Amino acid sequence: MKGEDRNHALEIILQRLCLVVEQVKRCVIVTEDGLPVASYPVDAERSGPGQIIESRSAAANHTAALTQNNKPSRRMSDAVYINSTELAALAASLTGVGERTMHRLAQGKPGRLVLEGEAGTMLSFPVGDVSLVVLVESDANLAQVLFAAQKAAEEIESVLSPI
Repeated sequence: MKGEDRNHALEIILQRLCLVVEQVKRCVIVTEDGLPVASYPVDAERSGPGQIIESRSAAANHTAALTQNNKPSRRMSDAVYINSTELAALAASLTGVGERTMHRLAQGKPGRLVLEGEAGTMLSFPVGDVSLVVLVESDANLAQVLFAAQKAAEEIESVLSPI
């Protein structure tokens, strides 16, 4: 699969995850180095003609929250507004700490990482050489999120695996 087709397929998987589980506010595929591979909702600086059409109210709120200089709002309580590059870097840092901790405690290779806060939860799932990072609202049904994210991770792995 060509790079552009692969990226579009990954964005579709992420979009589907956000649409299936309403409490998912943002998801991004992250390299071990902290670089975003794909994200949804698409960052404001990338959205435009030919991009995924954002159909959820969260995506509409994202667009409405743009300031006059076309930069996303910095409200951290609503994670949909964090840009994918920043989220990728933060998630990779946390994943690295988790991996080192599990290794130091002789607990084996880490699985998913769950970080709960007052305003929401961040989940990180290893998918080969990348991770799927999902931000959800605090009232989300985590069982539903975990199930849907695991399905998305399997799809991502199939898109990224060499033929």
